[in-house]
Amino acid sequence: MAAQFNTMQHHAKSPHGCRSGKKSGTSAGPLRNLLQSRWRMRSVLTHCDLIIFSVFFLVMVILIEFLHLLASTDSDTISNPLLSIGLTPTVLILLLGGGAFFLIKSLARAGSRRQTLGHLPADRSPEADEWRRTFDILPDFVSVHDQDFKIVKANQALCELLDKKPEELIGRHCYRLFHDRDSPIEGCPHAKAQDIGHPVTMEIHDSHLGVPLLITCSPLTDGQGNFAGSVHFARIQPSPRTGREAPAAPFIPICASCKDIRDDHGNWMKIEDYVHLRLNGRLTHSICQKCRKRIYPRFFQD
Repeated sequence: MAAQFNTMQHHAKSPHGCRSGKKSGTSAGPLRNLLQSRWRMRSVLTHCDLIIFSVFFLVMVILIEFLHLLASTDSDTISNPLLSIGLTPTVLILLLGGGAFFLIKSLARAGSRRQTLGHLPADRSPEADEWRRTFDILPDFVSVHDQDFKIVKANQALCELLDKKPEELIGRHCYRLFHDRDSPIEGCPHAKAQDIGHPVTMEIHDSHLGVPLLITCSPLTDGQGNFAGSVHFARIQPSPRTGREAPAAPFIPICASCKDIRDDHGNWMKIEDYVHLRLNGRLTHSICQKCRKRIYPRFFQD
């Protein structure tokens, strides 16, 4: 599973996407379906939209000019004030028609985006349980964000990082949770993924979280290729990759004879006390094979 997930992440070919008509036989199936490779950035208007609007425009021009022609030939029988002032009705109706057209298309796209994110398995379905187990087993911090920077899904690792329950994350803005800000950070990977239509990988070190993160943000698209959200992968980044010098491991002074340890204040203490006070741990004692042969030669012989 780990190798399969790393392959998906490094090639950035599989953002969380909709489940397909065929149910996968493995636990990663819903996640692979959710992480489908559709990164091409398309225009706001598709070719079909342009053709429909062009036909609509031509029909309206012909119709209004025909009505205007009737008004000019028999102005006494037609008293409509709009038709008596030239091209005003043409402009007015075209504006109203065009506005209605774009409004309908916008509503359709919004519905398509909601449907795309809605294809994530329902919370109580058997497939949701399978998807959730796969989602939560990932060691990285994984979440699905909609186009408004709101979290739609979050795995267990992310919940533990932020010390919150899943229901406390859903619907919250990612920049508020990750960075404690009222707006996205400069160079936000989610915003960049939306702009370029391709996965974005970058390193972020934010004082709010206190750890450097390597983030890969992969765009989700709806059925028409429009941006509907992103899949957000984050993992704690080792110091060498962040360009920061890793802190040197501290030296612990230990007596060469009795093995007592000296603390920062110059006091010597037993190693058991040092572990308990400094590392919040306790030692349990046993005896190795070499020592037990030396101490109890009658019981432990070669």
